[in-house]
Amino acid sequence: GNCLPDGDARITIELGNFPYAELDTTQMADVEAALAEDIASACGTNNESVVDVFGKESSVTISSDGQVSAFVKDVTGSSANELAARLYSASFRGELANTTLAIIGSEA
Repeated sequence: GNCLPDGDARITIELGNFPYAELDTTQMADVEAALAEDIASACGTNNESVVDVFGKESSVTISSDGQVSAFVKDVTGSSANELAARLYSASFRGELANTTLAIIGSEA
């Protein structure tokens, strides 16, 4: 069953040692879009369903302390527990780390 209210979920992820101050706006936008893609993939939804705290599609919000915030709209076919299991999995955390490093590492 679908236990998520209105099929939407708020996701908050802590990225340790995120070099917020070292990234320019282009790098930050690339990281935000790539993390949104990873979240969409884990939630079984399309990239446009992941929005930042301002409602921008295919993006997440990253604060200076490395906290990633996003909303996933129209999550169907997954319970809150199933979604949490995917988002807390080691493979998903590894994917986020690899995504971030691929962008930062190639441009830093």
